[in-house]
Amino acid sequence: KIDFFASPQWFRPLYVLSGIWSGIGYNSIIYLATITGFDQQLYEAAAIDGAGKFRQFQHITFPLLIPTIVLLQILAVGRIMNGDFDMFYCLPNGGGAIREATLTIDVYVYNALKSGAQLGYPAAAGLFQSVVGLIMVVTTNAIVRKVQPDMAMF
Repeated sequence: KIDFFASPQWFRPLYVLSGIWSGIGYNSIIYLATITGFDQQLYEAAAIDGAGKFRQFQHITFPLLIPTIVLLQILAVGRIMNGDFDMFYCLPNGGGAIREATLTIDVYVYNALKSGAQLGYPAAAGLFQSVVGLIMVVTTNAIVRKVQPDMAMF
């Protein structure tokens, strides 16, 4: 028997898997909404030309989804410094064996503000987190603009 939530070496992979699992639902809604907006005549023409479902995906669906994929990746890079506060704070409940594995900037800021300490350090940590996220978004967007100018956000 393995206690996943009490062991730091098991908590990290569990967190990654739960993040993937929770992101699949949100992203699938966006991708399905994008796919429903595609012109169905492209698929009908491909079927008439003898293209199977895999060829239709490879030559129609995937190329039309690339702008959505790029946009979602630019936005995801901006959240790279953010953690799932609910999981990191509520799961160890302020202590326990996985406390060190769950200590993130978000949890640090919350604990510092809750303890009544000076506001300087938590404010600096939150500002650092936001500035790094902004730099990551701007840098990723600049790379996308250089590679494919019409897919950049700004």
